[in-house]
Amino acid sequence: MFIPIFLALLGSVIAGIWDLFTTDIPDEVTDSMIALGLFYWILESLKLGTIIPFSTSFIVGILFLAFGYILYKTGQWGGGDAKLLGAIGFLVPIFNTTMFPLHFLTNVFVVGAVYTVLYAIIIGAMHGAITKFFKETPIYITLISVLIMISAFFFERVEGEIIFLFGFLVLFFFYAKYIEKKVFVRRIPVSKLKVGDVLFSSKEWVGITEKELAKLKRKKYVKIKEGIRFGIVFFLALTVTLLYGNVLFLMM
Repeated sequence: MFIPIFLALLGSVIAGIWDLFTTDIPDEVTDSMIALGLFYWILESLKLGTIIPFSTSFIVGILFLAFGYILYKTGQWGGGDAKLLGAIGFLVPIFNTTMFPLHFLTNVFVVGAVYTVLYAIIIGAMHGAITKFFKETPIYITLISVLIMISAFFFERVEGEIIFLFGFLVLFFFYAKYIEKKVFVRRIPVSKLKVGDVLFSSKEWVGITEKELAKLKRKKYVKIKEGIRFGIVFFLALTVTLLYGNVLFLMM
């Protein structure tokens, strides 16, 4: 079991770091992970004389791919994110418990939520958007959110934590909307447009090709969008799942 876990961790960290620096997850990485996963579990099935190891890998991988594809088609994830999720499913379909795929998927969203908040705050700070947000956002939104968070200290621990989180999420909701408009969406000269950039008009997170770029040369300006570089979340979620299991259970 060490080999597929090592390959899943290695592949996901490479894909995640690549995504952070280029906004792209290479197909070569995810395709290699899928091929190696299937090959490993075929060998395991032959060694044990049962199709169960291979069929488990195949079913979990396909289900993860299908789930990721739905999120991709609805504009929530990039195609590379969907393939990376599936690749991990093919490599590590089970670990210690048959519930491992569900635990991992849960952790992807829990870790992803924390990562999204931190990413938005850091990217906002890098662009000087945090101070602008508080200047341009109606003061009552900030006051209500802060008052909710302060009121949390007058309740018992669990209730207080929930109330504090609610107040923070209210404020973060408006901040995320602001960052999306001011930082993640940009109007740039076509001369600066490059292959792989995602047009604002595109529902799916698909970068433009050489042919599409050539057609756009007639225009002066275009709007492009950038999402959260989510690839590293899969490595983090896999690591957390292997070490601690389902983090929701730990939180409860």
